[in-house]
Amino acid sequence: AVPMECYVTMLKTASRMGYPEVVRRMWELMKTSNISLSVKGYTVLMASLTRAGDWKGSVEAFKHMRARDVTPDAIAYTALLHALRRGKRFQMALEVISAMKEAKMDLSPRTQAVVIDLFLDQGNWRGAVAHVDEVVRDKGRGAILPHTYGALIRALGGRLKIDVAESVFHEAPQHHPEVVTSMLHAYKTAEAAEKALELLNRIEAEDPHSLRTMDYNIVLSALTKNGDLEDALPLFSRLRGDSRDSRRKSRDSVSEEAEESEAIGADGITYEIMLNAYSKNGDVATVEELYKDYRKRGNPYTSYALCARMKARISQKQYGLAYRLYKHAREEGAVGLNHVNVCNLVLLTLLKDGDYNEVLNVVEDMRRNRVVPNDYTKQLLALLGKAGAERVSQELSRTQAFSAATAAAGLALWHGLL
Repeated sequence: AVPMECYVTMLKTASRMGYPEVVRRMWELMKTSNISLSVKGYTVLMASLTRAGDWKGSVEAFKHMRARDVTPDAIAYTALLHALRRGKRFQMALEVISAMKEAKMDLSPRTQAVVIDLFLDQGNWRGAVAHVDEVVRDKGRGAILPHTYGALIRALGGRLKIDVAESVFHEAPQHHPEVVTSMLHAYKTAEAAEKALELLNRIEAEDPHSLRTMDYNIVLSALTKNGDLEDALPLFSRLRGDSRDSRRKSRDSVSEEAEESEAIGADGITYEIMLNAYSKNGDVATVEELYKDYRKRGNPYTSYALCARMKARISQKQYGLAYRLYKHAREEGAVGLNHVNVCNLVLLTLLKDGDYNEVLNVVEDMRRNRVVPNDYTKQLLALLGKAGAERVSQELSRTQAFSAATAAAGLALWHGLL
């Protein structure tokens, strides 16, 4: 007979290595062979089945455990909640939570996280907030994990419930990186850039080690969303390390720890945010200057950087130059038509320039790279298709420069992608 521990070890290994079919076969073997596990073994089985995408099998394993008179503990119930969440059986999950409370089980912070996620999955932010309040009142703040507070704050920000998000933030460990990032993200979502900057400055003064470069990037993105660079520029300069001495004089409130922190600095995303901000204003010279510094610092040529450079040219009606930027990037093998935003800008330049022949190559590249068109792509293709068909018709009637087959192929491609 195979020892029970071997089944548990094999289940863990198959699950972690990504072999869902092995997990399912082992479960079928265990049922037919009348094998019984300990509560820990059943918990591992349930977690493995859920991870393998078989949430129903996980629920069945829980019932199997009860039928064998194995008493589930809080961890086993948590595994069941995970399965029910995966299967979107929210009412059943709430019944399980009620049963756990009636049994006076001590719900761990991880279990509380699953409970709150269940409320949020239903869009029930009021239920999530009420549950957090109840847990904090009964067991203290430590009963809720920082990342759970963060998930709740982000969800509230997404629903523009900033006042509620702020109240949750004040209950949470405010200097925990996950909590800080989530509150900044909520402010950004709600377009409350000034509040985001105020919070960033406060945390930077109180506990600079709580901040990461991504936090500065979130605030930069919020500040530049509407093309307003007045507050964004000083923040960008600090990140980039411009005039460290003058920065120290201008920000006396910042602690020495923040000044000396090596973890904070402008990364590729920082530059992409600023490139995009200047491109909205059509500031070609600054975009190109920033782009050179961006590459000098070892950042790769991404689709975001290319889009910013192209948008700056397009805003100045330099359509040919915008398309040339794309051609150069593609020839260098840096960026191809693998991002829908790049595709849209390329199509826009061709529409404005009247280069309908090149559209066929672009559409073929999009299909080859499996780029999924969005609504704007479809609008551009419809305009190009109409304009291209008219142009083909005109040329055919005069010089026969365009073949009927080319016109038919072009229209088929356009309509195929649409």
